[in-house]
Amino acid sequence: MHPLIRLGMELPALGPAAAGTVVGEGLIPLDDVARLAEDAALDTLWLSEGPSPGLDPMPLAGSVARVTSTLGIGVAVRPSMGRHPSVVARDITTIDLLSGGRAAVAVIEDGEGPLDVERLGEAASLLRLLLAEEEVTVAGRFYE
Repeated sequence: MHPLIRLGMELPALGPAAAGTVVGEGLIPLDDVARLAEDAALDTLWLSEGPSPGLDPMPLAGSVARVTSTLGIGVAVRPSMGRHPSVVARDITTIDLLSGGRAAVAVIEDGEGPLDVERLGEAASLLRLLLAEEEVTVAGRFYE
């Protein structure tokens, strides 16, 4: 594999029954999935934000940080679901500290149409600023 190519795995949004993740016919706890991904030398395990009553991926990422030492921990968030980029920046910074610098974040949307793309772009731009600067003041279409 080319040295610049990263290989990861994305889990679907996990529901309330997910003290584990459904794999095939059985239920494998998330901690075990994370260990298996690390043992397989994957670069990043991605956890996704989903609709209610789905579990919040940020605390799940903390759990993954606790049981792994080399696996990257990615969290995919949907700005249209109401989580402000400033909260995402705070949460992903916490995960990064807990994991010793292994956190990654992505902003994603499932919707169709220009409004979703505009919100996504604004959220990504603001998130980049929040992760790079000490103080940020912005008055955008969707976020302040």
